[in-house]
Amino acid sequence: MLALHCREMCMFEQAAGEKVDKQMDCHYKSFHGAESHQSMLDLFLRGSGCHSEAFDKTEIEINRAGNEACNPDVCVLQLKEFFHCDPTARCCVHGPGFMRHGIGYQNDRPLSGRTLYDKALQVVANYKHALKHYKVCAKSKEDDPSGLKFPDMVEHVRRKMFVEFKGGRNKPTGAAGRNKATPEEENVPVKCAFNGYFAFLLFCPSGLSKEVFSSLSEDGAGVAKKSRNDVRLEQAKKNETEQAAGAGGHVPEAY
Repeated sequence: MLALHCREMCMFEQAAGEKVDKQMDCHYKSFHGAESHQSMLDLFLRGSGCHSEAFDKTEIEINRAGNEACNPDVCVLQLKEFFHCDPTARCCVHGPGFMRHGIGYQNDRPLSGRTLYDKALQVVANYKHALKHYKVCAKSKEDDPSGLKFPDMVEHVRRKMFVEFKGGRNKPTGAAGRNKATPEEENVPVKCAFNGYFAFLLFCPSGLSKEVFSSLSEDGAGVAKKSRNDVRLEQAKKNETEQAAGAGGHVPEAY
């Protein structure tokens, strides 16, 4: 999901004709943060913007020394069950495996721009498969007085994607994909999710964030259009901000 955010932020560079290596560099800066880039990973861990819809706010538990002195207004961000699909789990920011290093690093090295770029493309591809199943579910509810309920839709899409992807996180290809047995829909594991599942929950047509990403839009509806001149001006502003910030400079969260 975060790789997709980075791709969305770099779309104007792609429109301006930037080469893939430049886009990879943009992905890296947007994900990890730089002089002119607010880190998308940090925004996620703070539950800022559209990321807020991925979390519930819960009170800090007095389960370790010092917690009793915490500000009573401070809350813990707890990932909604839709995302982790485990009714017995409680996934909280800054808990085990849910910290900046655990998400943004691999083998003690920051995720590379190439990895983020490739993951973003995979998310977009998988989203299109999920959207197909979403439409079928939405169509079946057109005459239903109760309408399309988000939990039912999510479960429908998860099951269909599990079958289509033959139990994997991505759709298998080649001989391995053809020879792999198709699982039964009734055997979907509780915690089954495809790559791009978080992005689907937030940005599908009835997604939790209520936002529209251009990279996920089929017809451009609801997405602000930019002229070539707007793209050039935005690129110039980005370059100016990067130069003005300098090493250790501060970049407002809105940027």
